[in-house]
Amino acid sequence: MPSAQMAARWCPDECPITGRQFFMWIEHPDGGMVPTYGGPFDSYTIPVRDGDEGFCCDRFDHDLGDWRDSEIVGLKLIDDQSDECEHGQVAELQEEIERLKGQSRTITLSGCEFTEDDLLRTAVRMVSGTTRVKQPRWVLMKDAFCCGSGVAHALCRRYGFDPDEGLSR
Repeated sequence: MPSAQMAARWCPDECPITGRQFFMWIEHPDGGMVPTYGGPFDSYTIPVRDGDEGFCCDRFDHDLGDWRDSEIVGLKLIDDQSDECEHGQVAELQEEIERLKGQSRTITLSGCEFTEDDLLRTAVRMVSGTTRVKQPRWVLMKDAFCCGSGVAHALCRRYGFDPDEGLSR
């Protein structure tokens, strides 16, 4: 190509959609000379809008020396209207999560239904030591639940028991 035409060409240094760096100009079967981005093994045209939501681009396989099938770029367009709709759905789901956080799940063990809170409350209440020497409830909770002292204290407080209450057999 004459140098005057080469000097007139311009393309972004980086693909505005994918962020790939400019690689080289290549003859495209449908579009003449096109800038490609990426490389060195494969380079891609600037993606164009494909339908309502996505983008696609053409890939030049430098190992093969030819253009390959178009590829869908993993980007999705979201307009203001769909964003509001999705945001509304997200807000509803967040409200539902907050509502469910305060509820204890019901589980069935050997045909009997219990709430998780009831089982934990009973375990915290019924914990006992193995010797006649008194130990704080939180120490026994730590051993019973194989947890740290902070969790043991929190369990006691959650169900209204004094973590420092001395318990024995």
